[in-house]
Amino acid sequence: MDAVAAEVERRWPGRWTGTFAVGAMGIRFWDPMAALDTGAWIRETGVQAFSGEARFMPWAEILGQEFVTKFERDRIGGATDGIYFDGKGYWLRNPKGKWQDYNVENLRLYLRSRGLRAVSRPGEMSEIDRAVVNIAFQSRITGAFPFLYRNEDLVTIDDDDYLNVLRLRIVIADSGRREWGSGFPWIAQYLDQIFPDDVQRDVFIGWLGHFYRSASAGKLRKGQAMFIAGPPGIGKTFLSQRLVGGLMGGFAEATNFLLGRTEFNAEMFIKPVWAIDDGSAQAEARGHELYSQIVKKVVANYTLTYRKMYNNPITLPWEGRIVVTLNDDPESIAMLPNVEASMLEKVIFLKAAQTTVNFDGAEEAVRAELPCFASFLRDHKLPAHLVGDYRYGVKAYHHPELLQEAKLSSSTNSIAELLEIWRHDYFRHSDQDRMNEWTGNVTELLQALHANESIKPILQKYITSRERLGRDINKLIKQGAVSWLTKSPGHNFKKEYRITRPDKIAKAA
Repeated sequence: MDAVAAEVERRWPGRWTGTFAVGAMGIRFWDPMAALDTGAWIRETGVQAFSGEARFMPWAEILGQEFVTKFERDRIGGATDGIYFDGKGYWLRNPKGKWQDYNVENLRLYLRSRGLRAVSRPGEMSEIDRAVVNIAFQSRITGAFPFLYRNEDLVTIDDDDYLNVLRLRIVIADSGRREWGSGFPWIAQYLDQIFPDDVQRDVFIGWLGHFYRSASAGKLRKGQAMFIAGPPGIGKTFLSQRLVGGLMGGFAEATNFLLGRTEFNAEMFIKPVWAIDDGSAQAEARGHELYSQIVKKVVANYTLTYRKMYNNPITLPWEGRIVVTLNDDPESIAMLPNVEASMLEKVIFLKAAQTTVNFDGAEEAVRAELPCFASFLRDHKLPAHLVGDYRYGVKAYHHPELLQEAKLSSSTNSIAELLEIWRHDYFRHSDQDRMNEWTGNVTELLQALHANESIKPILQKYITSRERLGRDINKLIKQGAVSWLTKSPGHNFKKEYRITRPDKIAKAA
């Protein structure tokens, strides 16, 4: 009625006096000759004229169809603005401002609450029906998914529009410029103690600063997976979950996914930090190869497969971080990933030290200090010798002790030890005492290994297939782990491996 009253006043100024509302009576304002003050009765859909035409006249006849069409379009558009349809449900913000999906019946109730009519004139659709059709055709999206730190509601990927249902918030940096420890004494003391050498502390701060600054800009960039090993009880899990996770907007316990126990990761996509504590992961040592490959894939790829129960998988961006904390005993160190050359640029190994900080009230202290710490990270300049490429921001660092432990605990190290035993026995054999090297392909090597009765019982544990053996010896070669194993094109350019005689076994005269 307000819109109609305004249009009536614009076209026929001063012709209607009093309140313009349903049930009000007045002059037939559109007729300049009309004089009867009770010649028109205002109804919701038009005017009942008692003089002149003496009939019901819809608004389209009085104000024109163009006005009515525009009004209804604006009315429906206003009620449906910000509502999207993904082919199954309708998405709109709930009273808390979060995106939520609704079925069509709940949508109809919502549209009715916005003032749209469910009743229609004969032969016409109701306003609510037109609104539902309008949403389905004009506001269709491919899907609704979380996108880390993106500010826009609609994200376009390969010409498909996706609704960004995530509004992740990092800790907002304090406005001032901060020196180390200024405004965040507990955090500074803790990091000084857990990483007492400057190099490791600088690497950690550089890695976290790269993460924070790119997220703050709404253009998240990739970063290495972080592995932190140290004594038990020094707050490593606190570091990954409360400090890193708290700063960046949350963390997800990622053990099941990263160890290959489940493919479903929808709940993890809404978190920027995927954390693993070695205590929950040690039992999966047999799946170490799969675990290493998943870590490598998550770090290297800009997109991952989003899998939600009862939904089709879809490839979406995810550029958060993996943080694995582990104790420094041999069993826990086994959770370091494989360390072939292609993996090393994608991981950081830090060795944490014993701390004496007091963790009483630590959560409250960190929560209060994070804005000042964020300010330090925002303005922090990485030392030139640690600056990495654009993708990862900081150079990968591997504490020498952890790197050596990772090599020793890897599955390829077990293969190397097995081959070392085999080659000593092989070159002692009387038929081979004049040879300097063994050559052959993977199948021939597997046959040679099985011919050695002393190592046969061990083979089933470490070598489950020809393909697995091929992968492991290729890794040994890439790592440069043993000098006596090499690869070269053999006959007809087929891969051929060479294993040389141990020096201490003298060649027969």
